Amino acid sequence: SRRQRQMCIRDRGEANYLYGLCNMALGNNTDAKDGFSVASYSTSVRSTAYEKLAEMYLIDHNWSKAEHYALKSLEFNQLNLTAQHVLMIIYRKTNRPEKGKAVISSLLEEFPLFHVARFEKYLLDGSTDKKEFESLIRNELPFETYMELAEWYETVGCNEEALSLFSFAENYPIAGYKKAWLLHKSGDEAGSMIALEKANAQSPEAVFPFLSLIHIS
Repeated sequence: SRRQRQMCIRDRGEANYLYGLCNMALGNNTDAKDGFSVASYSTSVRSTAYEKLAEMYLIDHNWSKAEHYALKSLEFNQLNLTAQHVLMIIYRKTNRPEKGKAVISSLLEEFPLFHVARFEKYLLDGSTDKKEFESLIRNELPFETYMELAEWYETVGCNEEALSLFSFAENYPIAGYKKAWLLHKSGDEAGSMIALEKANAQSPEAVFPFLSLIHIS
């Protein structure tokens, strides 16, 4: 029946979306793209599947395809904030500041505490004053906000942005270890050792790694 066919498409869409997520975590980017592409045929996961494809093309530095899929994601869900995040990155990376500012302004007008947009504004403005960005992050454990955002940037291959965010949480040892690792990957061995030694000297009291920091190997 028509209803059965619709349920089958939905279930296959969700299964392929999960297949894409698993392969993305494993670094199998071609298989991940395949999973998200097939998943996009299902309306239940279409917006988020397109958004994940945008992330995959961010990793490849294929800005045009990343923008294409981010916009397609927004066609089906204007409130997909991660797709909006992808667009902010693309406009900054491709030297289209006015487009980036338009997205940021629109988001901050509706969500003034949306720290993703606030951080992108900080980067787009080229500010050297961290205080403005830090000022509205007032939760009990602010380093968690920086860590979560940095982890996402690292996932999509934006390591410079991740390093900047880890620096905001420099008094949290795991941020120091992550910073040391990214500096090592970039070839900055001296900077990596400085970050590593600083993290080693800090107290481990009440330090618990995020689940997102536990990678499949």
